Parts: sequence; structure tokens; C-alpha cells
Amino acid sequence: MASDRPNPAPVEAVTDDYYGTKVLDPYRWMENDKDPRWMPWLRSQATAARHTLDAIPARERFLKSAKALTGDLVTVQKVVAVGQTQFTQRRKAGAEDSMLFARTGAAPERILVDPAKIAGGDQVIDWWQTSSDGRYVAVGLSKRGSEASVVHVVETASGHLLPDRIPNTDFGIFGWLPDNTGFTYLTFVGEKGTPSYFINSEARLHLLGASAPDRLLIDRAKPPVPLSAEQFAIVMAQPDSRSAMLAVADGRLEQALYRTDIGTLGTGSVAWTRISDFDDLVVGAKLSGDNLWLLSRKGNSNGSVLLTSASKPNLATARHVIIPGNPVIESISATKSGALVQTIEGGQSGLWRVGISGAATRVALPVAGTVLWIENEPTSDTAYVSLGGWFTPARPYKLSADNNFQDMGLVEAPRRLDPSRYEVRTLTATARDGTKIPYTALMRKGLTANGRNPLLIEAYGSYGLSLTPAYRSQMIPFLDLGGVYVTANVRGGGEFGRSWHYAGKAETKANTWRDAIDVAEALVKTKLTSPKHMTIIGTSGAA
Repeated sequence: MASDRPNPAPVEAVTDDYYGTKVLDPYRWMENDKDPRWMPWLRSQATAARHTLDAIPARERFLKSAKALTGDLVTVQKVVAVGQTQFTQRRKAGAEDSMLFARTGAAPERILVDPAKIAGGDQVIDWWQTSSDGRYVAVGLSKRGSEASVVHVVETASGHLLPDRIPNTDFGIFGWLPDNTGFTYLTFVGEKGTPSYFINSEARLHLLGASAPDRLLIDRAKPPVPLSAEQFAIVMAQPDSRSAMLAVADGRLEQALYRTDIGTLGTGSVAWTRISDFDDLVVGAKLSGDNLWLLSRKGNSNGSVLLTSASKPNLATARHVIIPGNPVIESISATKSGALVQTIEGGQSGLWRVGISGAATRVALPVAGTVLWIENEPTSDTAYVSLGGWFTPARPYKLSADNNFQDMGLVEAPRRLDPSRYEVRTLTATARDGTKIPYTALMRKGLTANGRNPLLIEAYGSYGLSLTPAYRSQMIPFLDLGGVYVTANVRGGGEFGRSWHYAGKAETKANTWRDAIDVAEALVKTKLTSPKHMTIIGTSGAA
């Protein structure tokens, strides 16, 4: 019989002394997942949680309503066109996992990669990248729930898998060589599931079908650039460029960047020239031919777009591209004649097309909400863009060179979804230090602020990531039952640039949860809810 009382957790106190401050940790033993007490205790927690959840009144009706809003919804994770072939990763309506499809010319679309039929199945697609000629696709597959990617290479024309296999490639590959004979990647050498897994990772070059071990591109025993054991050395190749880049990365958004001639990668003798150091606050870089587009937050918390030569980069003489209104710049995608620049403006995404001359033109979006991803080949001015909003499920569009969007017709909104029944309120709360904290409340139209509405507030505030409009099907039945869903754009996120990020990071991290609390108190004051009717969600680095 199920119990609502889980087994008590064993207590083994461990005391750490941090420069005179003693910190007691009674559950340090849980960090060892091989401890024989761990799984029994975890199972008892799961059993108790299931007992409690199953006893909630009307839960089954709620789940049935949520399923009706998700089961018939197609999701598209990525679209790429190379030559006459269009590659699409999507999850069919009612399916559990996504597959990779290909269509060449006017031929019917076909399944290129079905993870359920490879290496025993029970796998998911983690990532994929086509060669520049579209002949091959490198795809990362992992056993469900493991996040431990293994590289497979599929031949596009035949759908056959090449014998190449590379384990521990969770970050994917970082670019095909100009002749498409191989690609660069990062592999992890430590024990999976332990902190050592990410230590001393290896940047390597894989040549298709080669019998010799993959060439080590960065030797940590005698690194060509400053590199610590916990940092990642990521070597990026771009087939249409004579330059290759090395990005040294760690937990920061900023990277140190270097370049070399791409032809030297396979020689074993590579000279790297520095482009930028961490102090230059470069958080993004994209190559197209000899054009190197950089996103830097130095001197501008919202970010600046810089253009320099890839073969002879120079930050001092780089062209500064002005985006009107100085919005927060999220990302840059290099194109044949310039770049696409994604921004945040008023809590929503904006998109700009920038030419080599530096002229910026706003691209009118067909959906007011969020640009979830942009995929394009740097040899083309067309792109594929995924757009979605609070009550608009994400769908992909083809963006032409003259800035027109064409709905690809791959996603239809659930039949039961009626956006006109709901409203979105964009509001601000005053934090205890006087800072204005924006938040968004979703609810049924005509909802009465009586202090008794069930309310779910979500905040993140880490790594400079932003909470922008996103369709969440599970929220619809909650709103229909009189609930209110709130997202709080607390400090630590990226909604207002680097200064907002660092106002909730490290020694100022407490601002993240204090802001969430202050938003919650504002919701109580306006009687949208009350403390006993409110639930706060904070996950991962938000806590």
C-alpha cells in the first residue's frame, strides 16, 4: 500500500570551515549515488510523492485537458537547407521523441534518422550538423536520460550510417572542414556523473573513415594559449572561411578567442593569434568568409556588434554596428552579405538585418513574442526562424533575403486553444533596494483580483538567460480553472544586459531570490493572490 510518509533521510553531519565560518551539511552522503542507502530513500520519496499527487482532486481531469493541448502539437527543433536538401528535426503529433527528416528537391520527405531504430533504440537526438555540401550529417545520439552523446555520421543520399562512432561528445561538433572530410569536436575524458568528467576535455579533429586516432588539436601538456584544466578549448571551423577559431570557455558567458589558418589544423603545427581576451567581454562570434562578427559587452551592457577581418582581426579597428535604440543584443548569425542580429526589446524578441556597411534594418516579425532559434548557412542570405508567444505555439518560418517570412506549414495550434480567452499583463514591482523588477501575469480575461486566485510564479535569474514569451500548454488548463501564471524577470538574467546579469551573480546573487520575493509580495498587495494560494518555482542556478 502506498504511503504518504517517506523514509526519513539518514543524517551524517559533515562540518566545513570556510575561513572561520563553520557550515554544517547533514546530508553530504547523498553526493555519493553509489551509497546503498541512496536508491531506497529516493524510491520512498517517489512513492510518497505519487501517493500525494494521486490524491489531488480533479487531477485526472486537469491532465486530460493538458494532454489535449499537447498531444496533437507538432514541435520543430531545427530546420537547415543545404543546396537542394532541406533537413528538419521534429516531433510528430503524439510522438514521444523527434526524428530527423530530409527532402531533396521535389522528392517526398523521408526519415533520415530515427533514434529508436539505431543501436538498440531507447535513444534521443541531442544535436546534429550537416556538412557544407549536405552529403553527410553528424548527429549526436544518447541513451534516454543519460545526456551522453555519441557521434554518428549518416550519408544523406542513402541514409546509411558510416562506421564512425565518437563517445562523450555532449557538446556536439564545432564545424566541418572545407572539403567535408571531417570535423572538429570536444570530447570528455573523466568519469561520467562526477565533477572530473569535464576536467581536461580534449579538442580533436576527426577524419571520416580514418583508422588512426583522431588528432589532438590542443595539447594541455603544453597548451598554445592560456588554458586551465576546467576550461574548454573549442576549435571552430567554417567551410567557407580560410580561418578557424579557438574559443576558451568556462562558466562565464565571456570567451577568449584566437584564430589560425584552417589548413593548418591537420598538420600538428598550429600557431594561434589572439583575437580577444576575457576582459574584452566577447560573448559571441560568427564567421562568414573573411568577415568575423563579434558580440561584445565591453563599454555597453546591452552589447555591441563588431565587424573585423577573420584573417587579420583587430578589435581596435573593428567596425561598430549601431542598432537603433540600443536594445539588448542576444545573438548574431552570419549571412552571405551581413548578419542577422537578435535582440530583446520590451521583454520580447526583435530581429535586425545588418549589412557589411554597418547599416541596420529592422525585420518585422509575424509573431510578437520570442525568436527561439535562427538557422542559416553563412553562404546564403535566407534563414529559418522559429517564433512563438505566450499563446502561440512555436513554429518555423523561412526568412527570405528581402525580409519576408513564409510560414512553413509544419505546426498548427491545438484545436482547443483559443488565445482570445486570455490576457497578458506586463507589470513591475519595486524591489527592496528600489530597483524596478518587471513581471508578466497570464490569466483568463475578466479574472477578479480577490486574493483567492491560485498563482504560480516562476523565476530563474542565472547565466544571463532571459525569460521571454513562450507557449506552455500545461498552463492553459490551470488558467481555465482560475489560476494565474507569473514570470518574474529577476536580476541574474539577461533581460537588461550584462549589468542586470551581474546584479544577480556571485556576491550579488541574493538579489535573484529577493527580487522573486518582492514580486510575490507585490502580487499579494494587488490581490491577485495571497500567500496560501501562491507557489514559487525556482530551478537549477536560480536557487
